[in-house]
Amino acid sequence: MTFRGMFSVIAEDGTVLTPNGAKAQALLVLLYDAPEHRRSRRWLESRLWSNRAPQQASGSLRQALREIRTSFGRFAPLLSADRTNVWLTADQIGTDLEPPPPEAIAPDEILEGLDVRDPEFESWLAAFRQRLCTDRDARNPPSLRPINLHCRYVGEETGGARIAAQALADQIGQNIEDALSAWRVAENIVAPAPGPLRVDDIQVSCEVAHDGSSSVVFTRVVHEQTGRVLFSGFRQQPAGKTSALTNEFIAEFAHNAAARSLSKLPQTLGPNRPEVIAAGFANLALRRLYCFDTTQVSEAAALMGRAYDADRNGVYLAWQAFIRMAQVIDRLEPAGPDLVAEVDALTRQALDLSPQNAQALALVALTRMMLFDEIEQAARLAEEALSANPGNLLAHQSLAIAYGMTGRSEEAYRVSTFCQTALARADIRHLWDLYHSLVCISTHRFAEALDAAKRAAARCPEFLAPHRQILGLSLHSGDTDTARSEYRALKRLEPEFSLDRFFADPTYPVDTLRKAGLLDRPLDDLPD
Repeated sequence: MTFRGMFSVIAEDGTVLTPNGAKAQALLVLLYDAPEHRRSRRWLESRLWSNRAPQQASGSLRQALREIRTSFGRFAPLLSADRTNVWLTADQIGTDLEPPPPEAIAPDEILEGLDVRDPEFESWLAAFRQRLCTDRDARNPPSLRPINLHCRYVGEETGGARIAAQALADQIGQNIEDALSAWRVAENIVAPAPGPLRVDDIQVSCEVAHDGSSSVVFTRVVHEQTGRVLFSGFRQQPAGKTSALTNEFIAEFAHNAAARSLSKLPQTLGPNRPEVIAAGFANLALRRLYCFDTTQVSEAAALMGRAYDADRNGVYLAWQAFIRMAQVIDRLEPAGPDLVAEVDALTRQALDLSPQNAQALALVALTRMMLFDEIEQAARLAEEALSANPGNLLAHQSLAIAYGMTGRSEEAYRVSTFCQTALARADIRHLWDLYHSLVCISTHRFAEALDAAKRAAARCPEFLAPHRQILGLSLHSGDTDTARSEYRALKRLEPEFSLDRFFADPTYPVDTLRKAGLLDRPLDDLPD
């Protein structure tokens, strides 16, 4: 395949195999650039026919596949497809980008004239060109983890206080490292060939001071080149030197510091680096996801796909799978076999690409637990996530849910309560409140579960899941006024909702309530 200049496919004997249609050509490009040169049908449809209804998009994809096979002739077996995926036998296909050419490539030289009038493909193509042409030199493609984090202790304290403060700085760095392509570096690093190592893109510093009766912890996250402050915060605690930084304190402080730093990172580092482009798309995606509005969740899935297109970090695939799972669970999109298969493929690809990323492991654990009911496997993944990053709160919460579903009630409640304490100031507290409600239901702490679900619904009224928990819990407790209110809320959010489905449909997503025996009330006790 020729990527430089006009796109073409030419056999070794010189036979031209290039399909005529722009979208058929674009389909080959998308497949060649994919992990293992394989993509789900839904992913391809979302990039090439994003403005069409699902049935129309599926038909257009089938037509493009026929066009490619016809054009390939006797080489047609190089392209394969089943009901879920499309792939290339790429070990028999090469491109003019392998090995990288000695001279620089300008972005407009790549796939010149490939005009696919779809905004999703145009965004993908821009990110693809940027990835190949970073610094206008394809001989030095961007590192997989080029954002460097220098996490350090500052100040005059020694001993336990210094160690604890260094641990806090490292935990902030590790949380940032989990969320995007970055790594922590030590001082005086010698750059490995090829190319220079950009040390100290971001500096995380922590200082602890004592006045005898209290401890003050001061932390800053700073962009070294410009001096811009991404995060600055301090906390005073009435504690001795060794007890100032408890596990809960470090987890909560590091989580918030990392989250606030990540929100400012794209505009600070600029748009010319693939990992920064990806971080920007991911930030936008998460803002839309946490609204749990039908349209915005769909946009979140597309944006996270664009993040992965810009920077092939498995954490973005894990987020895509999580968002798709939410669409299925909250019935924001029809849960057909193709969508479920796509989620399955995304989780597996995420684990292949980022097997030691705590965030990716935790997201896959939650996704496979909620959608595929793989509780034991999810517990193992959550434990692996905590081994990779003991301070990752999403890993703690996914483990708590898994423990609750496997009968380890006290452990589940202890871990979830730890998360509640550490996340008291989190911007997305409604998601954590929902998870705590699920843990409390599975451990038969129904009053606390109801309080947590009510907090989640109050913070995010469009969030379907807590309304379902409140309905089941209020019916169980005999609070029919609250039950009627939640029934009306569910009818508004989910027009096809019915009490018969809530109680009798085993596919309706209230398994935690069902397993706890909360859906056994007779139908004549239900609200109007």
